[in-house]
Amino acid sequence: MRHALPSSDPQWGQLCAGGVNTKKHHDIFPDADPCSLLQPEQVARVIVDLATSQRRVSSGTVVDIG
Repeated sequence: MRHALPSSDPQWGQLCAGGVNTKKHHDIFPDADPCSLLQPEQVARVIVDLATSQRRVSSGTVVDIG
């Protein structure tokens, strides 16, 4: 990708969201307490903040959500 976008400086990281209150999570863990899970909007906010540079982290950083 760096070759395809020579004028950019891509940053790489990993998001660790843990349990998120989704249908898929409920299907796999039907007894999980939804109140103990992150809401999808919380995860989306962090993704937007990272993508728009509202939240800056060093490349390679693991971002713990929640």
